[in-house]
Amino acid sequence: MSLSLVLTAFAALAVAAPEPALPDGMWQSTAGSKVGYHVHFSLHDVKGTSERIEARARVADGRIAIQARVASDSFDSGNKNRDGNARDAIKAAAHPLVELKGTGPVCAPVEGTCTTTLDAQLTFAGVKRNYQIPVTLKVSERQIEGAFAFTVLLSEHQIERPSLFFKTIDDNVDISGTLVMTPAGAPQPVQASTPAPAGNP
Repeated sequence: MSLSLVLTAFAALAVAAPEPALPDGMWQSTAGSKVGYHVHFSLHDVKGTSERIEARARVADGRIAIQARVASDSFDSGNKNRDGNARDAIKAAAHPLVELKGTGPVCAPVEGTCTTTLDAQLTFAGVKRNYQIPVTLKVSERQIEGAFAFTVLLSEHQIERPSLFFKTIDDNVDISGTLVMTPAGAPQPVQASTPAPAGNP
């Protein structure tokens, strides 16, 4: 067999090699997971982030189901006074968790990446609302990384919008983040951050 035929055969095998599938089973969030908000205001925009996010997912029968939660008082915008006012506005003392539950079809990775849409219910400030959330999944053998983004309306969650100099912030708040997930039961790296609240999502 000539060298050219051998190289052609190897190239054909490489093209035909299957993409890593989204593996069935239970998955849990790990270090590197985070969620953030972007508030729009006429004077300046505000961004805050939290790494105190917990999530679990189940992949089975061509579907993915996920539950995630984050401590309401864990978002950091770089200004303690502003963060305190935000906690009051979203009623963090009465509703210490922001929770999300969603399901969607398992997508087929192309070059290790695919996008699915979750039919999700978000509980924010104690008020439940439904959202469709696109999620881009980066799949490897032992890890799933999901990037998501969607917009919530504060008025739909019965949150009174804070004001400054007689100007209120916009009603829409952009939410985005990344969930890094490994198989449930796998050893988790030690994190220096404050642990998330106890209890099941």
